[in-house]
Amino acid sequence: MDIRGLHYFTRIAALGSLTRAAADLRIAQPALTRHMHRLEHELGVTLFNRVQRGVELTDAGRRFLESASRIIRDIERLPDDIKTDIRHPSGKIALGMNQPLCPAVVPTIIKSAREQHPHLKVKVVHASNNALLPWIMDGLVDLAIMPEIVKSRSVTPAILVREEMVLLTSPAKAPRKAIQPRDLADIPLIMGDANRSIVELVLDRTRAELNVDTEINDHETVRLMVQAGAGTTILPYSLVRRECDAGLLKATRIGTGIYRRIMLVAAPVRENAMARAALVLLIKQVFAAMENDGAFTLKA
Repeated sequence: MDIRGLHYFTRIAALGSLTRAAADLRIAQPALTRHMHRLEHELGVTLFNRVQRGVELTDAGRRFLESASRIIRDIERLPDDIKTDIRHPSGKIALGMNQPLCPAVVPTIIKSAREQHPHLKVKVVHASNNALLPWIMDGLVDLAIMPEIVKSRSVTPAILVREEMVLLTSPAKAPRKAIQPRDLADIPLIMGDANRSIVELVLDRTRAELNVDTEINDHETVRLMVQAGAGTTILPYSLVRRECDAGLLKATRIGTGIYRRIMLVAAPVRENAMARAALVLLIKQVFAAMENDGAFTLKA
């Protein structure tokens, strides 16, 4: 049984004649008759009775006509339905992210999602970088935005942006000259475990050592301490851009610039594919626009 056979059947039923249906379908009548015999054999029922001027549906034929007509309508409507789903994706998507990234990118993502896809509901959940990948693998989140600190053969991350990591001080304590990676060994830093892991990863090629004398696993507290002149740290530029522009903090480039990569990782499950694809495209657009605006790189 195939869609062509269903179409032939509905035309015979509509015209009440194999001869007229064959002419309408532009197919030889013997070939059309063979199609109907094959269909009846597959179904195990008689679909038509011969009458004086053609054929008429049996009771089984009338029941089958309802189903066949519905199937044909659904198939004919499918392209338009798919286009509608693409233009107006709907459903709920869980987006995982580590907490420090949220203030920098979530407001723009949610605003853009509401404007472009009003039927798409985005739930943002945050966790440590180490927890995000298991969440993805277990299906607890559909997508995750995270620094590249782990590798997995089970997912294929997409690079959203390269973000500069900067030395952060209060304006009064800003270095008078450029900082080289080797100089970091002489600068006492306030850092948390997660951020330290990221910085050590991007500094790996330089073989520079960090001098962490105060450990605080909260970026906001670290930022406020640095702003108050109580220490120095290294943070992603996007997290402190507004404070730097307002003169509350001073960002200094390290060497020619050290960068972390921000990745977009998708869960292996393919449920709600249209909604996920729409949000993936939107996230990429948001990051590209922010990058063009200088949100991720310190000005020269």
